[in-house]
Amino acid sequence: MSHFTKGETKISNLELFKSVAKSMGLKISDKKRIETPYYTADCEFVVTDGRNGKFGIIKEAENDYRIGMDDWNNSIVDIVGPQAGKLNRTYQVELYKKETEALGGLIVEESIDDKGFAYLRISV
Repeated sequence: MSHFTKGETKISNLELFKSVAKSMGLKISDKKRIETPYYTADCEFVVTDGRNGKFGIIKEAENDYRIGMDDWNNSIVDIVGPQAGKLNRTYQVELYKKETEALGGLIVEESIDDKGFAYLRISV
């Protein structure tokens, strides 16, 4: 049974997203179509775990991309978490750090609580 979902996190910086994915040990493929036994979709590129796990980055609008994946029987979930929650959180934290630095700010404290929420304390 398919459980294909599109992630809620808006991905606006594809290069940063790729960098975060690679830092988690994932591989980027230039394939423009994600295909599994349960679904097929056009995408910008495919992210794999080097085993059988994969998901696609799907363009919703200009500078608005989402993760399209099926958690069921997908080994990549071991790395990125259900519905890619861990990857999304890591990407968002890195995006906020980059935006803070661009505005002349500094991240002075970073923590993640027991529910997985990330907190950043910023000094400007």
